[in-house]
Amino acid sequence: LKVISPKVLMRSGSLARFRREVEAVAKLDHPNIATAFDAEQIGEALVLVSELIAGRDLARIVREKGALPISEACEYIRQAAVGLQQAHDRGIVHRDVKPSNLMLAETGVVKIVDFGLATLGPWPVDDAGPEGETDSEGLLTDCGQGFGTPKFVAPEQKRDAQSVDVRADVFSLGRTLQFLLTGDATGDLSRRGVPSSLSAVIARMTETEPDRRYGSAAQVAIAMMPFVAKRMDRRRWFLATGGGAGAGIASLLFMKFGGRSSADAEMPARYWRFRRPTDSVVLPARVELEEACTIEVRVMLTSEEAKDWSVFSQWTDGAEDTYLGVSPAGISGCCFPVANVDARCRVSLNEWHHVAFVWDGRQARLYLDGKMVGGCEAAGRIGKGTGLPTIGAIWRPPEMPRGSFIGNLHWLRVSGIARYRTANWMIQTDVPEADADTLILIPPGDLAGSHRPPFVGATVPELAPPNG
Repeated sequence: LKVISPKVLMRSGSLARFRREVEAVAKLDHPNIATAFDAEQIGEALVLVSELIAGRDLARIVREKGALPISEACEYIRQAAVGLQQAHDRGIVHRDVKPSNLMLAETGVVKIVDFGLATLGPWPVDDAGPEGETDSEGLLTDCGQGFGTPKFVAPEQKRDAQSVDVRADVFSLGRTLQFLLTGDATGDLSRRGVPSSLSAVIARMTETEPDRRYGSAAQVAIAMMPFVAKRMDRRRWFLATGGGAGAGIASLLFMKFGGRSSADAEMPARYWRFRRPTDSVVLPARVELEEACTIEVRVMLTSEEAKDWSVFSQWTDGAEDTYLGVSPAGISGCCFPVANVDARCRVSLNEWHHVAFVWDGRQARLYLDGKMVGGCEAAGRIGKGTGLPTIGAIWRPPEMPRGSFIGNLHWLRVSGIARYRTANWMIQTDVPEADADTLILIPPGDLAGSHRPPFVGATVPELAPPNG
């Protein structure tokens, strides 16, 4: 319960407007946003009822630990940017992004707080000290701080707080990242060993002119990806351009995949073309999945000819072990013997789509372009199959029909965790970075020269030349 200064009630219509704003904020359903439930007047006090988070705000963490490592700070900003994007998509600008309004839950999830307070403005910018010297709980009783300490506020917001757009939040997020890295919102990045590539990202986020900043929080989230820690288990298979499996792992360790927003990522420079029903890639080792999994691809279907199309599959004797299929009429996924789920939904031809099958140990879900389109309750453990994973044409005994994938594959990732738990989320368009939970990552590369399919009559996909 956050008790707001009684002076707020002196403004005409403030309570009614605040209730409307909180109602709008309460509709935000995202793991990186703390939910605001209600706003009520109790006596002379205005009370905001919001989600209780077990954790600490980032301002307090920096006060206690000092400046954060680059990968840790960028991961926190990436999560905050993803949450802000959902709010921006619904026409809500926070206008008070700063470290004390970013809570790090004990689960490691960053949650943006005080959306309801931010909507109360405009208020004059206070003259409190640096973020690290201000009690973050001051916001609970004085809404005059709702538009933040000066170092975090975008220049245009100081002139007219009511007219700002999402780029004001981008500015504040940049200053917040600078604070996490140096202990001060305007601290010297070079003295902290921040690489010039990250300094350039921060400089663009904090440009004085809004038109020169990133145009969306989603673009900020993508820009953070190269700087987030990548822990890789060498026992797992990562295939990239050039050489055999060992060379593929080495190249992926040092490869940086450039981030682009969905607006300018309609056709990637390189991708796999599966033109024949027998086009396949067989991986050199099976995938070990037990308690959770995510199979996700970015694909473009190019033909209506087949009805049962397999993009990824791994077989055990007599049954599918893990499976993801995509067809124009719908998608399907399986983790044997726990769950088999189908979703009848139109998948447009000649358009890129993000498709994912997720099992979290209790429920299986299917996603198309970041929206859940099917699911079922499913509990247990995934069966231990003996077959090798196949990308493209699915291997089956001769007496069973063979499903095939005909289309373009930008990338495929298999993970040992449930990456997506909410009904909607921001889709991944560029090739994702490998992390500790990645079991398979197939980016565009020379797989044909590295791992030829072992079964008779199969052909390998071809790699589209740069720019198609």
